Amino acid sequence: MLNGRILRLSGEDLTNFLHSISADDIERVEVITTPPARYEAEGDSGLIDIVLKKARADSWSHSLRTRYVQTPLTRLTGLGILLITASINCAYRLA
Repeated sequence: MLNGRILRLSGEDLTNFLHSISADDIERVEVITTPPARYEAEGDSGLIDIVLKKARADSWSHSLRTRYVQTPLTRLTGLGILLITASINCAYRLA
């Protein structure tokens, strides 16, 4: 959940979304162990609600994320994998 609304994401989409949220933007994280009846009963686990801070009017936000992954050489192929990714996000919010 994000700010009390259900997000229908799973797998890699959920991982990417969670990586895109800065820790500075999170006000609190609520764990709901026994969700109310208005939420679908999927399994026997609870819900996690990420509550974001209110954005300031007329403000800039930006983030820079990098990732470096290197796998070792394999004996069969002699090949390894090197993956370097970077992303830059900038946004201006008007009141």
